[in-house]
Amino acid sequence: MLFVIISKQHLLIHQHYIRAKFFILLLVVFTTSCNQARRSDSGLNSDQIIQLSQRLNSGEEEFLTTNLELLGKLWGFLKYHHPEIGKGKYDWDDELFQLLPKYIEISSTEQRDEFLLHWINKYGEIPVCKTCKDTPADAFLKPDFSWLDEIKMSALLKAKVIEIYKNRFLGILYYVRVGSNPNFINDKRYLNEKKPNTSLRLLALYRYWNMVQYFYPYKYLTDTKWDDVLKKYISIFVLAETALDYQLAVLQLLSETNDTHSYLFGQYKIDSLRGGKTAPFSTKFVENKFMVDEFFAPYQKSLTGLHRGDIITHINGKKIDLLQNQLMVMIITPENLLFVPVP
Repeated sequence: MLFVIISKQHLLIHQHYIRAKFFILLLVVFTTSCNQARRSDSGLNSDQIIQLSQRLNSGEEEFLTTNLELLGKLWGFLKYHHPEIGKGKYDWDDELFQLLPKYIEISSTEQRDEFLLHWINKYGEIPVCKTCKDTPADAFLKPDFSWLDEIKMSALLKAKVIEIYKNRFLGILYYVRVGSNPNFINDKRYLNEKKPNTSLRLLALYRYWNMVQYFYPYKYLTDTKWDDVLKKYISIFVLAETALDYQLAVLQLLSETNDTHSYLFGQYKIDSLRGGKTAPFSTKFVENKFMVDEFFAPYQKSLTGLHRGDIITHINGKKIDLLQNQLMVMIITPENLLFVPVP
């Protein structure tokens, strides 16, 4: 099982208020039982999965990628704002799984927007919220709906999203409890299988992006604009066909927060890739040079032929900067650190 934890003191933004909270974001990023796996991919037959992968792998299917980006953002928005969905009346994971087969076949923007409007409307009329308020103009952090303008969509679809936000659910959300910590207690945990199927990999990406979008206020400090991250990772997650590819994709996604409070547990494939041994000394970068620092035990110094202050330029014939680029995807840190696997 893979667990993602982000923990940090922060200002919590959700609905129309800003409050100081200690933040622990726990995401079970997914493994699944065999029965659940078949159910979640029941609508996506093998031909559709192959076609989806081929279209994304070509690098030329901008329309499909944008559609999946919009779906992920809309799915997460409805999960935390729509009155009926917020109450937990629907299995929101399964609603996504049932939608995907028809959605990936859409061939025009007009068809897509009509399809999404019909999808939203089936969850009922939006009652007027008499207690919903606008975010104060002087608030440091405000709800971010820039994606409504950045993704080309019909005026009707955009108006529907705005209508839901202005009349958003202010009761106790089923999918997250906002107390001393945001607690996503009713998100399903998919257990036992080490490599999630296509639908679950998309679900993992959608869940995490929206958790950060609505409950993590430091997203404005990330190197990549958070609004751009979801689209960037759609093809990466869909094409992650092996357990190692998937775990690397998840770890790479976590690194986008540049937050050392992010952890990934259960990464058995990555752990094996890193190797099970370490060098007998610590290292650090000094003026962009990879330098030997402290030996863990004095007797080990004579075994290596190295001394404190020595500069390491190659490991097993590979340049340090090349190794650094290869291994940084396995490290969640804003600092320039390097952990070298030892055979």
